Amino acid sequence: MKAVSRISLFGARTPADAKIELTVVSVSLTSKLAQRYDGKKVIVELDMPGQEDELKRSAAVVLKLGEAKVNWLCKYEIGSSGSDNPVREALIAALLTDEDEDSEVLINVYGVNEDAPTTSAKKDSAAAKETLLGTAVFRLETILHNKQEVHGESLPVRDAASSQVGELTLTTHSLAAMTALKADAMEAAAADVAAKATKSRQVLVLKATELALDAKSPKALAVEYAALRCEVVGVPPGLLQPISCPALPLTDSVAALEFDATWPVPPGTALCTALMKARRQSSLKLRIYVDSVKKGGKATPLGTAEVDLSKSIDGLRDVEDEESELPILSLDKSPQVR
Repeated sequence: MKAVSRISLFGARTPADAKIELTVVSVSLTSKLAQRYDGKKVIVELDMPGQEDELKRSAAVVLKLGEAKVNWLCKYEIGSSGSDNPVREALIAALLTDEDEDSEVLINVYGVNEDAPTTSAKKDSAAAKETLLGTAVFRLETILHNKQEVHGESLPVRDAASSQVGELTLTTHSLAAMTALKADAMEAAAADVAAKATKSRQVLVLKATELALDAKSPKALAVEYAALRCEVVGVPPGLLQPISCPALPLTDSVAALEFDATWPVPPGTALCTALMKARRQSSLKLRIYVDSVKKGGKATPLGTAEVDLSKSIDGLRDVEDEESELPILSLDKSPQVR
């Protein structure tokens, strides 16, 4: 469970069953092509990012009066965080760029020529009977920008010369999956920044491994879920954002944690200057807020714990990479964050 700046309580960031779902409802052709293929069949092919070598195809559908009712639902699993999934990897990479084009799905429309001559090779014979009429383009990031699915949206179908040869009607059910992927992309970007900063040692890190509440405290016994939030005290507001972890259930007043709060500190920045100033003034601290959280999401403060970062260099070396217990101050004899 990685620490991130935004988190949802009681929920995984990417559901394991999240899917990109696209339904090609219909295809219509312009008059010239409509006449040529009237009574013949068309096939739709989807070229999804990450699946360039495994294109999905619809069944052949008869074109009548210039239109084919396709009603083809195509699903792409995106898996959960850390899974080996080429679609997931391609879309996260696309979401990390500033170009919407990187999330393009190409929807190819083929006309089937039943009377084309056959060849000895089955694959060559099938290819000879199909003609690429044109391609429609849909950018998945459009769903994120508009914060809604598309329902029966008409997309132009264009040939190799960019002339419109028809239209394709598309419906999506992909907003939840794209939202989850965007969150994972942001977390991946933050983790990459943190990793680079850690490598250069320009970083502040706090790790918490266990929360233990006083089993004799009635207030502590009433806690079902607990959440942590960590902030840096002593620097101007806005320079460093608090980092939270999800609410976790307690068993016998104890919760195992994997809370890693990491703040990159690029050298020569206003943040670096502010941190050094706060340390000189003995006001630099890491403060951990502990909240009791109900299943409905309502949080009630339990208390705070602090780490003093204004010590001497030798004093800080003594606590770095060492496991220690911090008392949470607002409960009598209370919880321990270890």
